[in-house]
Amino acid sequence: RISDEPCPCGRHTRLLVDLVGRRNDGFQLRDGRALPAGFLLDVCYRAILGLPVADAVTAYRFVQRDPEHATFELVPGPSWHDDLAGAIVAALRSELPEGLAVAVEIVAEIGRGAGGKRSTVVRAF
Repeated sequence: RISDEPCPCGRHTRLLVDLVGRRNDGFQLRDGRALPAGFLLDVCYRAILGLPVADAVTAYRFVQRDPEHATFELVPGPSWHDDLAGAIVAALRSELPEGLAVAVEIVAEIGRGAGGKRSTVVRAF
């Protein structure tokens, strides 16, 4: 948002008051630690890219249900087979702190928000 007020520094340029954009949730652990969305997105990307087939996952969302449980929801792609769920769980667990249980759930679709975007990291509590 741009302000009509002059900059307090004395410059005669436009003043940026705030910047509003899309934001993903982070996870909150039982012990009070926070896992930022950027970290969680990277963990998810590595879990998917580490699969032995390229088109196994069409879409995903990583949802924290409570401080001790998270679900990796995914829409299966053409190369999906159920053995890949174990590989995703193992990859996620290798980078996430102990005490956060992770499961994979196959879903038909992942909804989009009002702006047409998917929220890929969601804290649902």
